[in-house]
Amino acid sequence: MENQIKELLESYIPLTRELEQLNACFPEDAEKQKDAAEIKHKLETIEQLIDDLPPSERVVLRYHYLLGLTWEETAQRTYWCDRHIYRVRDSAIARLAACHRMTD
Repeated sequence: MENQIKELLESYIPLTRELEQLNACFPEDAEKQKDAAEIKHKLETIEQLIDDLPPSERVVLRYHYLLGLTWEETAQRTYWCDRHIYRVRDSAIARLAACHRMTD
């Protein structure tokens, strides 16, 4: 389950790029805009998952998965060591996986 959560989070930036491309290249194509709406919904779902986390977990996941910072850049921005960033990340992913199991 945790690997699925990571994959979902890692899909955010590629989905954002795909959405931008659909909106730029096919603004009048109804079928492409339907695809764009589905992508937008996925992006909003990912954002909501992250927003529901405790503050430290939210910041770490937002910096890395939504803004595209490396783990090292995330550590620099938060003034935490790399090891702590990885602990926070692992805790957040475990929390998301546990929440997902509860809703299944």
